[in-house]
Amino acid sequence: MIATPILLLLFVLSFFAPSPIPVPTDVVALSAFFLKINIFSILIVLVVGHLLGLLVFYGLGYMSGKIIKKWEKKRKDKIYKFAERAYKKYGVYTLLFCSVPFIGKPLVLAAGIFKLKTWKFIFWYVLGKVIWYFFALFLLKI
Repeated sequence: MIATPILLLLFVLSFFAPSPIPVPTDVVALSAFFLKINIFSILIVLVVGHLLGLLVFYGLGYMSGKIIKKWEKKRKDKIYKFAERAYKKYGVYTLLFCSVPFIGKPLVLAAGIFKLKTWKFIFWYVLGKVIWYFFALFLLKI
């Protein structure tokens, strides 16, 4: 059965997607979709894999927040500053945008740095990710 190796690849790629290295999860997800693999299987694998990878990234922010803040101030990173301002202004709702390219990862890191409770992080992240993938996959179905 072709679905199992593709879903496994999708899980591994989605786990490493939060890393600074760009990972083509969308390409593999689209391939799985066009191979007629169950859309809900794709969605579950994407969300669970990405969530586990993001928990590692969130944990890095949570455990090393002071170090990262000092480092980012020296770099004067505009993306980090945007994420920090957005998180301070909108709080947990910013996690609905974790899937948006370029700003999603800094938002996750900011949630860790500002010590957001893990269960709140998981809830808002999963909600945002499910909305993102449903939008992307069902838009293709139209």
